[in-house]
Amino acid sequence: MFSRKAAAGLIKPETLPPTEGAAAQHSLRAYLQTQDWILLQSMSLNPSDYGWTLGVHGYEPVPTLDPMAPEELLQFTSCNCNGDCSNRRCSCKRNGVKCISACGVCKGISCKNCGHDGGESGEDSEIDS
Repeated sequence: MFSRKAAAGLIKPETLPPTEGAAAQHSLRAYLQTQDWILLQSMSLNPSDYGWTLGVHGYEPVPTLDPMAPEELLQFTSCNCNGDCSNRRCSCKRNGVKCISACGVCKGISCKNCGHDGGESGEDSEIDS
């Protein structure tokens, strides 16, 4: 039943609740902010120890240290694309997983996001125009 709903596009990964790891990282960032307010000093603690990482544009939040989902759940993520699954319109590609047999049209065989050799040719077309 879950496979049928996933293949029909009724289960959207972005609607799943956050993981314990994501909640832990959020708690660390909230604690850092509270301590800065209490002490009235900016950056009184090292942000890298409290859920932040230093990126190219300054500090960025660490979403989670856990995997995106349990491996058992990832095998059920599927799309219902009419294209070749080479861009972010494909829900599998957008969520960083390969297309599988439960996918609507491609069935994880006839697309650029399948696990076969040469299936990575659409890697550079991440963003739709």
